[in-house]
Amino acid sequence: MKIKVRSHDSPPAWWNKEVKKRNGLFTSTSYWGDFYKIFCYGKTKYLEVLVDGKRSMLILLVDIPLGGTIVPSWMSKIIGLVPSLRSYTFHLQPLITDNKLNKNQVKLEAVSKQVLKYILDLAKEEKKSIIPADFICFKNLSSAVTLRKKFNTKVDIIATSRLALQGNEEQMYKSMDESVKSGIRKCLKQDVTVRMLPVSEIMTFYDGLKSGWGMYDLAVNPSRFFTTLGTLFPEQVKYFVAYYNDQVVAGSGIMEFGGSILEFSMYVTPFGKTNKLAGGDLVKWEIIRYAIGKRIKLLDMNMIAVTEKGHLDEKIKNINFYKLKWGGSPLFGLTFHAMSPRVRVIQKIKQRLMGH
Repeated sequence: MKIKVRSHDSPPAWWNKEVKKRNGLFTSTSYWGDFYKIFCYGKTKYLEVLVDGKRSMLILLVDIPLGGTIVPSWMSKIIGLVPSLRSYTFHLQPLITDNKLNKNQVKLEAVSKQVLKYILDLAKEEKKSIIPADFICFKNLSSAVTLRKKFNTKVDIIATSRLALQGNEEQMYKSMDESVKSGIRKCLKQDVTVRMLPVSEIMTFYDGLKSGWGMYDLAVNPSRFFTTLGTLFPEQVKYFVAYYNDQVVAGSGIMEFGGSILEFSMYVTPFGKTNKLAGGDLVKWEIIRYAIGKRIKLLDMNMIAVTEKGHLDEKIKNINFYKLKWGGSPLFGLTFHAMSPRVRVIQKIKQRLMGH
């Protein structure tokens, strides 16, 4: 098996068409590369993986200033001027364009091993760090575990759950676990409502996120992240927020492209948890209803994991719970944590700037 990685500095004309054809995620498109250019002065490489001469996998490799997503824009710009203070990240799931490769997990594991080695060697050659990055594409957990042993340094297991949207609302509702349906019914009886917010109300969503996650745990420069998304992609990015008596209960953002929706920044506020309101379930149900109305084929529920201190069996328990609850199919992979003490220094600076 011959594996070749072909790197493009700009997106080939066929790139987004290929993503759309395969129901790929918004974060696989060149638009996501454009976001990084604006948000943190990033550069994007478009990696085309050829297996025995056939285009089989597409990956966005983003070159950003070290800490570029967690520091103010002026600092990011200055840091980016120093080549040794730039870093690589690869975002979410590689797009598998070869159906045969997608069905052959042993071969996919072998290809992924070479691709990850290519990226890590490139970073080493260019003296760049690898900051938090995710590689998710395996149907079998064993493949992720095998590669974790190969790339053992600060690598953890992570997963997502993908839900195929088939049939109408009634059919989807019937297919869901009873725990989901009871949570939805409870919310509706308690007069919990869900609104899709216009771009002008993005900060309302962010305020809920800040409350639900805690400011300390936010991984990016928050307000600029959401305002940049809203400015660049007012049609593709939307926010759903659940309310109870004008109090924010839960929320979730979505990125829409072609036949797919990617969920991101899901949260439940302390108010929602204290009052035992299943607002997160109602939000997701409204997203599903929205997607069915738009004839979307696939909902990706984004990464599922516990804290870095969590055990693998605990992660699997969470993943399987999500799979059974919504009827989705899990995909497993690796998340590469910050591999440089310089990143931790920048994170400390970020916390100081944000009042921690």
